[in-house]
Amino acid sequence: MTRYRVEREYSKAFPSWTQTMMLGFKRGRLVDIQVIYNADRSGKITPEELARDLSLTYGECSRSGDKFWWADDETVMRVFPVEVPTLKDGVRGVAWRTSIQILDKDLYKRTDSSGPEGDRD
Repeated sequence: MTRYRVEREYSKAFPSWTQTMMLGFKRGRLVDIQVIYNADRSGKITPEELARDLSLTYGECSRSGDKFWWADDETVMRVFPVEVPTLKDGVRGVAWRTSIQILDKDLYKRTDSSGPEGDRD
């Protein structure tokens, strides 16, 4: 799979609450979209809160730790925290951000009760 990372500063238009978008293509077809919320939005809505809100629309989710997911025959939607690099006053670090991902179910296989595990090529 080929992944492209799109940062806010390099796009003409981006949702105000988005920091980064990742697009995954396999054989020329879009099969994976991941959006990483910015610091402000991540501070207002945690992955658990986002999963709770999405459950009102998509039904009860599966959960393993701080990872939440919904799946049908073709698609998996996941909500989880991600670490992003930070630079503040010349000091490098990492920060947690809320992320949502929608992907083709064929990219993932279920190996145990912890949910869809990566099987990327």
